[in-house]
Amino acid sequence: MKNSETIPNDLIAPTIKPKEARQRIRKLGNLLRTASVAIQSAEKEFHYLIYGIEGKSRKENHAKDE
Repeated sequence: MKNSETIPNDLIAPTIKPKEARQRIRKLGNLLRTASVAIQSAEKEFHYLIYGIEGKSRKENHAKDE
């Protein structure tokens, strides 16, 4: 959600002002991106520990299939 105007009015608590909601939504987006990177790193480490070799990323695997 890059634009807070796309968020339904009934999704955010009525006690939260629009400016605060936008700030918190941006913060949430940043945290989710950080979590995504952490999960990808953990997946690579797990693959290495289990199989003993560096695994290909999912992007590389999907590009190969196409």
